[in-house]
Parts: sequence; structure tokens; C-alpha cells
Amino acid sequence: MKLNVDGGTAPNSIAAGIVMHDSEGTFIAGSCFYDGNWHGVDAALEAEARDFLKGLEMAHDFNCSSIIIEGDSKNMVNYLLDDRLKYPWRIRSLILDWHSISPPPPPALAALDFGKRVIF
Repeated sequence: MKLNVDGGTAPNSIAAGIVMHDSEGTFIAGSCFYDGNWHGVDAALEAEARDFLKGLEMAHDFNCSSIIIEGDSKNMVNYLLDDRLKYPWRIRSLILDWHSISPPPPPALAALDFGKRVIF
């Protein structure tokens, strides 16, 4: 399965969309969220962190054994694959939630630069 995730921002709001499809490109499921009362800094990063987490939750709900999650935030991919990196405190709980659901990536995967993809 493949998940495409993307987050967005506007003044005092963040949003994200998640689309799941199979290897043929057939739509399986979709989801979105919107927080219209968001305040803080790093809105784009928080929106991206939430969409990666929501995507992983969707894959978990569908009992996917293998997934590709693709988004446009290389920072999020790096934060998720390398727990040695320091990430903003505002997304700490989202990162911890991700790791509680996700199996740790094999060392070979974590060592590769996937650009904007997380593959399990």
C-alpha cells in the first residue's frame, strides 16, 4: 500500500489530507483533518507531523503489512527515521505516537536517504 500525505497552513489553522491506494493506483481510503483554532510556531511542521501520524494510523487500521508513506516534508522523514535528531518540542508527542505504532525500521533502511519517503 502507498499513502500520500500533505499538510497545509493558514492563519491560526492547520490541515492535512491522507490518501491510501494500492500498487495499481486504485483508491482505497482517504482522510483529512482541520484544526481552525491552532496557535503557535512551526505550523507547517506540525501539520506535516500530524499527517504522517494519521497516515500511519490509517495503514494500521487496514492491517497493512508493508507501506510506503510519501509526503513533501524531508524533515519529517528524517525525524521519523533517525531518533538521534533533535526535533521541535511541539511535535514530540506526535513523534512518540508514531514510534508506538510503527515497527522500528531495519538498520539498512534507516541508513538510506529516502528523500521524502518512509518505507516499512
